[in-house]
Amino acid sequence: MKQSDVFPSKWLKAEDLAGPLTARIADVRLDAVKNPEGGEDQEKPVLLLDGSFKPMILNVTNWKTSQRPTARIVIPGSASE
Repeated sequence: MKQSDVFPSKWLKAEDLAGPLTARIADVRLDAVKNPEGGEDQEKPVLLLDGSFKPMILNVTNWKTSQRPTARIVIPGSASE
């Protein structure tokens, strides 16, 4: 049993994927994200994909890739089970 099965997240994470995911970028927007250290929510850039996928919180590295609207991207899945 995976942690994500017991405690589902609103956000897409590598462990949610059995392998690489190829999807089209639908939009990038700012969304309120819970601060893991407590306190107030923080505004973070979030990637929305076409299809029925959870949104993914972007970091600085994958922000640049997200700036190609309607581009197809590959998100690597988790190698561990």
